[in-house]
Amino acid sequence: MTYPNSYHVTAGPRTEAKERKCVSQEDYILSLYRENRHGLTTDEVWSILLNNKKLKSILDELYKEDPIKAYARAKSVSISSRRAISNLTNQGLLIKTTQTRKGMSGDNNRVYKLKDLT
Repeated sequence: MTYPNSYHVTAGPRTEAKERKCVSQEDYILSLYRENRHGLTTDEVWSILLNNKKLKSILDELYKEDPIKAYARAKSVSISSRRAISNLTNQGLLIKTTQTRKGMSGDNNRVYKLKDLT
């Protein structure tokens, strides 16, 4: 496991917990690609994650307390889901296709698919 934004990270309970969380998120995102054989963009994965009932209820509760923290948490889900897609691509499990779809901001987003389905 690499930590591109961390210096002098040592193994221990905190890093092991982060690795488990990272692996479980990658597994979950990989399962989304298995269920969506047509492929998904990073925006589509983020949208699916934000509509996850458990995460949605956490964000809704957080929004009631502090809208800025809720926005920051949603943004971190976006960043970590993109990182997971990048990791899965680097591991050879996903490929970035030449297909694009309009994203939430109107930009074209590349479609990623399971490698064995291309």
